[in-house]
Amino acid sequence: MHTTKQVFKERQSQFGPFVSFMNGKCQGANCTESVWSQYGYVVGCQTQAGSPYGLKTFWASLPGSCPDQERGKKSAACVKQYPGGRCDGPNGTSTCTWTAEEDGMIKLDQLEGLTMDYQSFCRAGNKEYDPVSDKGLGCSFWDNLKDTEQNKKRIEALRAMFETQAPNSTMPDPICDWNPPQTETQVVV
Repeated sequence: MHTTKQVFKERQSQFGPFVSFMNGKCQGANCTESVWSQYGYVVGCQTQAGSPYGLKTFWASLPGSCPDQERGKKSAACVKQYPGGRCDGPNGTSTCTWTAEEDGMIKLDQLEGLTMDYQSFCRAGNKEYDPVSDKGLGCSFWDNLKDTEQNKKRIEALRAMFETQAPNSTMPDPICDWNPPQTETQVVV
């Protein structure tokens, strides 16, 4: 990730404004060409105050090509005119702000500690999580789903497992440093 000069000059921020996406299409109030023309296709963030997942929790938006169209409906002309921010080597230009690559994989069944394949687990009458009881049946990983301390333990379990499967990887703790001005309204759909 490499933010644009416009964002850094104006806000001294690594992130830009958060923009909600659904199926590759921009949604909500911040979904206007003015965001892209003002800042470029920057990675956006939005903190999640009161989140049970800890104080550093935030949503990130990664603007791809032709952000006003859903995946599979983006014409070549639209992609050319609105290239988005994904590129091979982010350099902070308006159309080259982020990249993504696979760095490892954790299977959820493995993280949860399931001892059988998921279909067998379900056929045996088990559930990963039941919202009524706030517990799983045959699986305790998601018990007390909104408990902050339990969520910290789940995050640490994920980190530990990832480190064993991708020992040469680095998983930094990004910090959402975009603070919208008081007059800015963000609507998440």
